[in-house]
Amino acid sequence: MTKYAEVAVDAPAGYDRTFTYSVPSGVSVLPGHLVEVPFGPRVLSGVVFHLSDESYVGATREITRVAYSEPVLSPENRSLAKWISDYYMAPLFDCASLMISPGHALRAKNYIFLNNSAAAGQFTQSQGRVMSYLNANGKIKRETFTRAMGSGMENALNSLIREGVVGASSEWRKSRVSSKYVAYLDLACSYTSAEEIAKALVRRAPNQAALLRSICKYGTSIKLSDAHKEFGASATKRLEVQGLILRTYIRVDRDPLDGKAFSQDTPPTLTEKQRFCIQEIESAVKASESRVFLLHGVTGSGKTEIYLQALKHVLNKGNRGIVMVPELSLTSQTIERFGRRFPGQVAVLHSGLSRGEHFDQWSGIQQGNYGVVIGSRSAIFAPQQKLGIIIIDEEHEWTYKQQDGTPHYNAKDVAIKLAELTNAVVILGSATPEVVSYSRALKGTYSLLELPDRIGSRVVQNYPTRQPLAEVKVVDLRQELREGNRSIFSRLL
Repeated sequence: MTKYAEVAVDAPAGYDRTFTYSVPSGVSVLPGHLVEVPFGPRVLSGVVFHLSDESYVGATREITRVAYSEPVLSPENRSLAKWISDYYMAPLFDCASLMISPGHALRAKNYIFLNNSAAAGQFTQSQGRVMSYLNANGKIKRETFTRAMGSGMENALNSLIREGVVGASSEWRKSRVSSKYVAYLDLACSYTSAEEIAKALVRRAPNQAALLRSICKYGTSIKLSDAHKEFGASATKRLEVQGLILRTYIRVDRDPLDGKAFSQDTPPTLTEKQRFCIQEIESAVKASESRVFLLHGVTGSGKTEIYLQALKHVLNKGNRGIVMVPELSLTSQTIERFGRRFPGQVAVLHSGLSRGEHFDQWSGIQQGNYGVVIGSRSAIFAPQQKLGIIIIDEEHEWTYKQQDGTPHYNAKDVAIKLAELTNAVVILGSATPEVVSYSRALKGTYSLLELPDRIGSRVVQNYPTRQPLAEVKVVDLRQELREGNRSIFSRLL
């Protein structure tokens, strides 16, 4: 029986639309698979969202190829992509792309060329111009043709493709980023044999002898780049040809936190109000209940400690968390605060990472290597498994809204929807909450937690003391102006 797949295609075709394709016989296709499909005269990438036993359209075309053996999107990913598409009226494929690994993205190079049958038939003036251009330039990228001839010639080109006068083909680009491997050199013989061979090579090939002795001396592999630098590329090549050494490749992670040693810190004593906040959050985590907490705390009231202890409770339960902070707050001090509490468990995702670092961090998260992901708004799409908590610090910041490219979305709203899908807890923290968030908390839509006091440095009767807030005086600058002060500063200031 023929199976049919609903595919979101990488093409502008309505914000929530999928296209029906038949699944080729003998090919295994699952929801979440990244596939290649024919779309008009081109071949495009797409994501399978649904499978069915019958088609609700007429004739269908077959899926060209399944790009990867495993689905690239989980059921939660697909549900979230569908919600983003519906809520923000954004193309479904663009929404799904937010959750696809940097190493899995597919892009095709589409080529066009003049077929041998081009000389026959009657053609319009526009078609003649297309044929003349292809005759002069041979096989070219379709985008090159469009830039040279203008988008107004697309109709003429498409009609020639349908008539078979112009041929079209696609070649898939490999991902620009992948895992990084470093080459090492090992002995292919015993240490005793290597020492004897090195003695025989000392006079006629001193560099080869020195390389063998170096491996024997340290009893470990030597990085190929270091061997080339110290002994020369010809020495390593000759020893490889003779079968005395062999080359191995070891994968290395491009970790943005590599070389940073975080000493684990000790949680401080909590205030009574902090303890109440933690109890409320832990109760929701224990019940696997999707709740949104608005943590309204003045500056210095200990909101970050609430985040850290809530995360610890989630990790102890076997789940994981995502922490989002505004891009400007992603300083080394912020990362260090989480790194010291959860050493070796923190991954970082933000725009300052290189493509390689982003790829390796994403892969590590996907493999379940990190309990905590900290980053800017795009961190909400990290493939964090067994998600138990999402923390959004400075929730009032406008930078949580994606405005640069499609799809436009508010990461805070996306986080709340993701929490619904995964039964996770959301903490929105701020000293000056967004008015909508505060209104929802007052109405009971969100659970309001308040920290009205600044924490002091002393501990009395097992509770930290309160530190008075800064004294604030409001000055009416209009009155200052009436009294002759034309400075931008008030006299009191």
